[in-house]
Amino acid sequence: MRHAPRDLDAVRLIAIRRFLTRPQLEELLFASVTLTPRSRQVLAWRVLGRLRQGGYVSSTQRQAGGFYGGSSLPAYFLTAAGLRLAGTLCPDLPSHRPARRAAFLAPHSVMTTEIELALRRAASAAEDHDLELWEADWQIGMRVGDRYVIPDARVAYRVGTWRNHLFIETDLGTEGTRFFARKMRRYLELYESGVWREFLRVWPRILTVTLTDSRAASLYRATEAMFKSQYAYSGSRLSCYFIDIDALRRAGVSARCHVVNDKERRPLLDLEDLAARSAAAPAPVTDPFSVDGGRSGASGSRGDDPTPSATRQVDGLA
Repeated sequence: MRHAPRDLDAVRLIAIRRFLTRPQLEELLFASVTLTPRSRQVLAWRVLGRLRQGGYVSSTQRQAGGFYGGSSLPAYFLTAAGLRLAGTLCPDLPSHRPARRAAFLAPHSVMTTEIELALRRAASAAEDHDLELWEADWQIGMRVGDRYVIPDARVAYRVGTWRNHLFIETDLGTEGTRFFARKMRRYLELYESGVWREFLRVWPRILTVTLTDSRAASLYRATEAMFKSQYAYSGSRLSCYFIDIDALRRAGVSARCHVVNDKERRPLLDLEDLAARSAAAPAPVTDPFSVDGGRSGASGSRGDDPTPSATRQVDGLA
């Protein structure tokens, strides 16, 4: 059976992100297409209509008290037939993923995509910015394995000639602060293991995005207290940033975050500093190896800097 290219794009997008609401799919699907908002909405409904009719997608129920409070939109996910089709589009897609997705997983996936969209909007609104890589948790897990913490996403965000690396932690406020602090401790274990050097040249910032600023502040305090009590030196080597989703939407990468071991809020990225760096040094020739090519990506073992840093001048995506 032949499928329209846009329908296949929708299947691929849902497969990578597990759950998407209709507005999210619409924004991802038509990001580079000039259409009126109404036209985008109609086309997105048509794509979903065809996929539902063909038995490739289903959706969660609309639930009260959902994602941001009030009524949450249904989230679309792939059926068994949709997963089989996705397997032909995304060869690396895990074959064991269940077709009937548990509805309780949807809010976390939807929130993670909201973070992605906030960064994509920030990049598209600024000159010489680009969200060059968004890697989902299951893609990271294929590199790291199941012994260590798996971030919810990995980001490469370019400003000028400098690429900034982030691990994303999505927080819906369902875990206690002590549980979250233990998760941050597992990031330190991942850092010390050196496993990440097989696909990264620099250790990323860890950006935790919450629903409210008060929650971001609570997680920041819990993480800082844990590092100070258990890892007086090592913990200070991790850059941990905390921000709420609305602030990230409003200010993009300029959003001022709570930062572990810093009493003052700091912007996620210092755009003035990055612009000065770009002006001072021309971009090197791009290295051909890239982390988004295939299951294991490229080895980042060449020229690794033992000192962790979340920013590197552009020379390939690793």
